[in-house]
Amino acid sequence: MEDFVPKTCGSCKKTFNSPEELLKQTNRFRFCAKGHLWINCSCHSTMMIKNAINSSWVSSGFFFKGDAKEFWSIIKNPEQIPMIDHDHMKTLSEIDEAKEDLEKIAKILEKNPLMASMVISSAHQIAMVKGNYVNSLNHALSFFGPTLAKNILYAKVGQQSLNIRYHNLIDLNFFWKQAKITAEIAMSLGDFYLVDDSFMSNLYLSAQLINIGKLIQAKIDTDKSLKIYQFLSEHPTHYVASEQMIGGVIPHETLGEIVASLWGLPDTIIELISKHHKESKLSEKPGDRIELYEIIAFSNQLMHWFLLEPERMNQSYFLRMQKRMKVNDSEIESLFEEVKKRMEKN
Repeated sequence: MEDFVPKTCGSCKKTFNSPEELLKQTNRFRFCAKGHLWINCSCHSTMMIKNAINSSWVSSGFFFKGDAKEFWSIIKNPEQIPMIDHDHMKTLSEIDEAKEDLEKIAKILEKNPLMASMVISSAHQIAMVKGNYVNSLNHALSFFGPTLAKNILYAKVGQQSLNIRYHNLIDLNFFWKQAKITAEIAMSLGDFYLVDDSFMSNLYLSAQLINIGKLIQAKIDTDKSLKIYQFLSEHPTHYVASEQMIGGVIPHETLGEIVASLWGLPDTIIELISKHHKESKLSEKPGDRIELYEIIAFSNQLMHWFLLEPERMNQSYFLRMQKRMKVNDSEIESLFEEVKKRMEKN
């Protein structure tokens, strides 16, 4: 594309002559708050392309697929979307270049107590589901391994970038309380359905981030977001119904998928964010396993039950999901007791 300038890796000296070459031969694309694009070369070094967020090859939807690609083209001011802090991105790039060396990663994180605490607290939350405890950086890194630890950090520093001022109908403290409860419920469901430990961190992160698209709505289309929240305050209904009633709104799950992609989160987490309102298969085939997106979607509905907000549940969708998940009201109440006990310990 006409405004693409070939980029050469400073480490292995490979030159990328087009956006297509970048997409095929690199990984973890992400943007910082200054609009710079950061890319991991196949040799593990990090390249940066300055001010790429406003280039035509990015605005064409180059990084996206499906609904995200369709809607990215109508976002008028992409620089309004909260990105990862530039200094955090530099630290994350150092961690990426440390490859699989946990000792090097630990030394980098020791210089950044905020990031270190993110890894420790996340590991602790996940370990508690199994009755275990994590209370040191080295233990946390060993618990996750280098790849999962990096994903945790990208998600957490991205999440931090959303703690900005929105319109007066959004209570950020309550928003993140809902996110935490959704994550705790998802972890308990993951344990209930015997989800492999290697996927539990994806459940934990995705469940906290599934509704971030609501904040992006408020940032890039404040008038529509105000109308959605005003409608919710006047009618006992759920958020998707409110979006549909207002009309002309980019669905919050698609906006969440877009921002998660811009932060460089792994495809699994991006997919879970995008599918958290997807209809379940409702399959009755013997041995048909519960999918991660179904756990996320069910957790999102259960969060409103936990908070005694039945009017915010999509009741027909919830009942279909409950049938699919094969869990009764009594089992749900027992699960809530587990969640409450864990949260009291934190």
